[in-house]
Amino acid sequence: MVGKRGFFYTIVTVLLILLLLVVLNFKFEHGTTQSERGVKARVVSMNRFLKDLEDDLSRVSYITGYRALVGLVDYVIERGEYIDDVQTRLVEIFENGTVGGEQLQVLENHTFGEWVTRVQSIANSYAINLSVTLNSVEFRMVSPWSIDLSINISVLLLDSKGIASWNTSIAQTTSLSILGLEDPVYPIMSYGRVFNTINITPYSYFVNGTNTTNLKRHINHSYYIASSVAPNFLMRLEGNFTASEYGIESLVYLPEFSAQGLVTYERSCVDYLYANASTRAVHIINNTYEDWFRLDTEHLAVYQCEDITK
Repeated sequence: MVGKRGFFYTIVTVLLILLLLVVLNFKFEHGTTQSERGVKARVVSMNRFLKDLEDDLSRVSYITGYRALVGLVDYVIERGEYIDDVQTRLVEIFENGTVGGEQLQVLENHTFGEWVTRVQSIANSYAINLSVTLNSVEFRMVSPWSIDLSINISVLLLDSKGIASWNTSIAQTTSLSILGLEDPVYPIMSYGRVFNTINITPYSYFVNGTNTTNLKRHINHSYYIASSVAPNFLMRLEGNFTASEYGIESLVYLPEFSAQGLVTYERSCVDYLYANASTRAVHIINNTYEDWFRLDTEHLAVYQCEDITK
């Protein structure tokens, strides 16, 4: 009897131990799953934040980069003199909205530094510590009519509880059009009295036989053409009139200068040559504005004027 009772107690004890192990194992697995789910959710959340930050960086780069161009053009025009180093000045404007420490109004609340402050505040609201380092910024002409803004940043994301972190870099390139911007050459050579907006000529040819209608319309509006012997837009901000593969040029409409009381000169009306007081030989072009319009020999073929000179 005692033996049977002992055997029974042994069986019960074993079953109880097995039940306890099952319960403990369930609790362990359940707790681990809950913990893993929490970590996974946090990782997904932070990864989404990083993706949103990258998307917003693209938007901010375009807005701030374009405003930097506008701001520098305005700065050059207001001072009436060319800038010393366009790349250095554009980077300074992009970062903190200043040129040589002077604040530009057009960049107010739109600098890269202010954007970093805003996204850090948003990150803090999600219990994320965010650090952004601007590694490099470059404005580079890539065509006669556009500039590439290339930016590289380092990003460190750290969960406030130490659950997850990211340490990565982001490189982006944004295209900025120069169309519609003021050409700084005009106001500087006219002492701030004549301005000209950069617009591409609508004409595919200028002269047909002796018909110069398109040429005169092109002159009237001082439209621009691409020219590999002319300075590009960024070079114009420096007053650098050497050739660029992405150069642009227009023809100066001198009556506008005369109307502003400015003395005009018998020079080639190609803008950078006129502004640089070129001494190249010039030609009168028949059927145009023969009392004042002149072209240098090198540009006769460009505007199809070889056979209509005096």
